Formats: sequence, C-alpha cells, structure tokens
Amino acid sequence: MSIGSIEMISFRNHAHTILEFNRGLTVIWGENGSGKTTVLEAIHSLSLGKSFRTSKRRELIKDGSAQLVLSGLFCSNGNDEKVSLLQNQNGERKIKINKDTIYNRKDLIGRNNTVVLSPEEQIVTSGPPSARRRFFDKMFSVVSRDYVNTLYLYGRLLKQRNAALKKFNNEQKNPNEIELWDDSLSDCGSQLWRLRNELLCEYQKRLELISEKYDREIKLSLLFNNNVPTKEIYRKGLTSALKKDLIRKHTSFGPHRDEISVYWNSRDLRSHGSQGEHKLALVILKLAELLIVIEKTNAAPIFLIDDLFAKLDRGRSRKIISLLQAMKDDDGNTIQTIVTTTDLLLLKDSGLRFEDENARTYHLERGCSI
Repeated sequence: MSIGSIEMISFRNHAHTILEFNRGLTVIWGENGSGKTTVLEAIHSLSLGKSFRTSKRRELIKDGSAQLVLSGLFCSNGNDEKVSLLQNQNGERKIKINKDTIYNRKDLIGRNNTVVLSPEEQIVTSGPPSARRRFFDKMFSVVSRDYVNTLYLYGRLLKQRNAALKKFNNEQKNPNEIELWDDSLSDCGSQLWRLRNELLCEYQKRLELISEKYDREIKLSLLFNNNVPTKEIYRKGLTSALKKDLIRKHTSFGPHRDEISVYWNSRDLRSHGSQGEHKLALVILKLAELLIVIEKTNAAPIFLIDDLFAKLDRGRSRKIISLLQAMKDDDGNTIQTIVTTTDLLLLKDSGLRFEDENARTYHLERGCSI
C-alpha cells in the first residue's frame, strides 16, 4: 500500500501544492510553520476522512478561501485509486473514491491505511482513558470490518439512549423509553466489548514483541478488563446504573467507559512515567500498530512520522530506525515512510538513508513554496 501523489488546494497554509512520493522514503524538511505537518494531515484526511490534529473542520480551510480540496493517488495490490475530499466553510464534506461518492466515512476506513507518529499523539500515553479508547478504536476499525461496523452501531444506539435520558424528568413514573434501547444496546455493547478484548490481546502480543526487540530491559504491556459481560449481564449493568444515569443524563455503563492502561515495567505509565519514557513508549506503541495492521490486513500501511527525531537521542533514534527497516509487507517491500523534520543533519544521524535512489526529499519554505 502506498501513496503516489497528493494535491492540496486551500488546505491550511497551502494555497496549491502538489507532491509526489517515493515508494520507499520521502523526507519533507523546512522550518516550523512551513506546512510540513499539514502534508501528513492531508494524507491522513484522505485515508480516514478526518484530521489527526483537530476536530474543528473550519480550521483546515486557508484564510480567505471558500473551500478546500484534497486529492491523492493511492496504490494497493497493484490497483490505483484516486481519493478526493472537498469541504466548504460550513464543514460540509464530499468524499469520492475515483468517481464514486462516499456518503459514510466508515466506507473509507481500511482502504488506504496510515499510521501517524506525531507529538499530537502523545496524549495516548499521558492523557485520560478516552484518548486510549480512541487510539485503539481507530486501529481496530482499520484491521476489522466487524469492529468498525459494531462500533458505529454502538455509537448510534448510545446516542439515542442518552437522548432519552436527557428527556426524562422526575414527573415520569416509568423510564420506558430509556429501557426500550437497553436490549439493543446490551447486544451491541457486549459484542463490541468482546471484539475489543480479542483485538487487545492480539495487539498485546505485538507490543511485547516490539518492546523486547527494542530493549530486553523494557517491558511495555496493557492492563484492561478481561471480563467481557454476556448480553444478560450487560443488561443488568444498565439496569443497576439507571438511577445514576437518570441523574447525570448519560449512560455510565458500557465499552465507551473502558479503561485501558499502558504499563512500563509494571508501572502505570500515565501516573509514573518520565517524559522520556512517554516519548519512547509512544514510538513502541506505534510500531506495534504497524505490525498488527500489516499482519491483519496483509498490507503495509503508510507510515507518517512528524518531527520524531528532534524528540529522541541518537541511540534511541537509530534503534527505532533499525526496527522500522526490518518490517516488510507480504511482498518483502519496506514500509512507505513519509518523514518531516526541521534538521536534515539530525535525520541523517538517526540512520535514515534518504540520499539513495529510493528516497525523495522536499524542502518547504514559509508560504509552502517548494
């Protein structure tokens, strides 16, 4: 899986930029504010239909422009696929694959996969449980069609039950409308919990493998609830929490409240990890994500690395590059990697070979000229 080119029109600070990418390595360098990360954001937007940096769509449109346009040429299993995205100032979007309009973002997920390693992702290790749920939901949606379908259905049912909770008032004797949703939510929620736990167990094996390859003295692991409730037990959980839910006006029981913790050598990383441990743990988590996507989809995703090597010392950077270069797709090809940096010398010192024939380099200047 790879991307051949991208065109950005009125996307953040890019007025009109066209870039072509090598099948191996592409390096985009320049000073801060030159639009390097925006290129990665554009690729991710075409892959998943959303930015990894913001949920505020209007931020993506260049000042003074009425709309933005993104277009990318992807290749998977020898087949070319053009993905385009148009968005206006109201946040309304139209996504097309070749000439066919995609009406649900879910239908885009899993087609042209990317893995992003960016400072914005550090919240996965340092942030609240919701950040880790989003991380794993996104990853598992890419590798499992059952997972993404169940997740979307669960989200709709949860929204409807919460709407019923908000309408309920103390004068009503029976919360019948709320209980109408409980059967469907119990069925879907128990399925989602089961699928998530199965995939977490699979991911855990890859995480332990990558951390051991990086350093035998480091053991990264996950802590999560292994007790997946049946539909009947799930229904009892909703019933037990109903009184509290009526007061708080939202559903407090279910996989949307899951707590997944990352442990570094038996210590909760969020509570006890140093800044350096957090940075390194994120890299290992992302390499494990690469591995599970390759193995579950039989295709290597595009790896988008945003200014990583400014955050790590030379020794750690070289170890990471060594692990990355050892990863191959089913045909024995290295993973297509697109890297941003402010310092080419620092990047060269990390062990990335960007001067050979399989690499391409772009220099962006402020104003996004090349």
